[in-house]
Order: sequence, then structure tokens, then C-alpha cells
Amino acid sequence: MITRWIGQEDPNGCLVACAAMILGTDFAYMDATLRKAGVRNDAEGLAQNRLENWLAEQGFALQQVMIFGVENRRREPWPPLPWADLHLCNVHVTQNYHGVIMLADGTVLDPLGPEPRKLRDYRAVNSVAGVYRVGRFPCCPATGPTADEIRAAENPPAHLTDAD
Repeated sequence: MITRWIGQEDPNGCLVACAAMILGTDFAYMDATLRKAGVRNDAEGLAQNRLENWLAEQGFALQQVMIFGVENRRREPWPPLPWADLHLCNVHVTQNYHGVIMLADGTVLDPLGPEPRKLRDYRAVNSVAGVYRVGRFPCCPATGPTADEIRAAENPPAHLTDAD
């Protein structure tokens, strides 16, 4: 799974940018898709559990570990080393929760800025979830872009471009 950095285009858009990085699309398209699906709105923004449920309907599985395990004991060592090609992480910047993407080599892609980071650069790390493409559920309608739609958006036919 190859991903590139996508910045957030509004103050609460970190998880939208993370979803765009996971699906390989841009912020504007991902924002419109999540709003159309009813997952993101202006009043509540985008909660991580809603994004995780939406990703599941789009054919992704997440394997999540949290700082406190099942017996409410702090995991040590924490944060964990990367175990998947792509991870959705919940970190603290100042007093706020924030979504970032961690790659298999431990590089963190933060929607706040293009500079590569590491999880240790954050005040706290709450959770790390390995993200895996497993295929769409036949019972759930697809609300996200298909691979063909993403490719078409990245390479529009000549008659749809401004070039003459």
C-alpha cells in the first residue's frame, strides 16, 4: 500500500486527510465523499470510530491497540513498533486528539504539515491501528471511490482537461 502526504484543509480535517491518504485520493474528494455518506458533518466533524466503521464498509480491516489494554493496564513498551504497511494513529497535539498515518518504516505523515515525523514526537499516543485492504462486504453499498474512479480522477481523459 503506497501513500503520499495529504494536508488537512480545515481545522478539524485531520481524519479526512488520513482517509484520503489511505484511499489514495485528495482532501476535497474525500471530504465530499464522507459528507455524502453522512459520516462527516459541520456540527460534529469526523469522529475516529465513524471513520473506522466507514472504512470497514469500503473493504478495510483495522487491527487496533490502545495505550491501556484489556485489563486497563498501560501497555509497555508504548507506542508499539509498526506491524502493518499503514497505520491510523490517534495522538495528542497540545490538548487535542489528532489523527495521523504511520507507515511500515515508522514514518508518520501528519496532516498538519509535510515534514516526516515519528510517534515519539507527539505529547501522547492513544491508539495505533494497522489498516488492511480486505475487500468490500457484499451487503454494504460502496460510498467511497473505487480504484477505477481514483485512477480516472488522477488521469482525466484529454477532452476533460484545459489543454488544447
